[in-house]
Amino acid sequence: MKAFESAANQYKIAKDYSKCSDAFSRAARAQLLLDKKFGHIGAAKLYDKAASAASLSGDKIEACSLYRESANCFREGNALERTAQALTKAALEIEDEDGDAAIDMYKEAIDIYDIEQKIIYAGETYAAATRFAVGSKRYMDAIEIYQEIRKAYEQNNKKGRLHKLYTSVIILYLAMKDEVAADRCLVEFSQSCHDYLLSEEYEIANLLQQSYSNMDQELLEKAKKHHLVEFLENEVAEVLNNLDCYIDGEISSEELL
Repeated sequence: MKAFESAANQYKIAKDYSKCSDAFSRAARAQLLLDKKFGHIGAAKLYDKAASAASLSGDKIEACSLYRESANCFREGNALERTAQALTKAALEIEDEDGDAAIDMYKEAIDIYDIEQKIIYAGETYAAATRFAVGSKRYMDAIEIYQEIRKAYEQNNKKGRLHKLYTSVIILYLAMKDEVAADRCLVEFSQSCHDYLLSEEYEIANLLQQSYSNMDQELLEKAKKHHLVEFLENEVAEVLNNLDCYIDGEISSEELL
């Protein structure tokens, strides 16, 4: 095993990342053979190094596969938080090649944080997952992820983050042309967190609800220009800026004048 690690480090110095990755992978497998009972954490760390080298070599698919191996070893070693971190790295590698697989891995990672009751610490995974889901127009997946993190924000009284999350969900439903769901969420969120009604995030959501109910593009533009929009996630702000409240090609009465 030490010979493989030594070779891997030499390849790393020489910037031969493909051979470096292969050597670290061999070291990981050797670690598991030498210590089948307690070698999983050591092997996981070696697979992580192998994955990093594969990524540097440009082989994103191999990097994803190796990060998954790292996750599996961390899981066997009962290091579940590190399992989630490895899955997040795997998802990041595969986003361009297989978006559905990336989303599944992000969700799997978030589920682990939830099971471990550590979802409040899932910040990096949550940010990467929502960025990718919204940016790739997988709005329903993004909403599911938001709803998972919502529980942690509510339990830990993270009101500022919660208010942004509520408004983000409403924006995404409107982007999906599901005004009924957006209206339902506005009512539900207002009832579950009374402070939301007093927030500037609520002002945006309320303006959006009114603009769609009345097909009033002027109100929608007012919502888009609200100063708090710049504090939403960049991808959500972009979705908001691309909204229009016309339905099936119709225009508002104001536009007809």
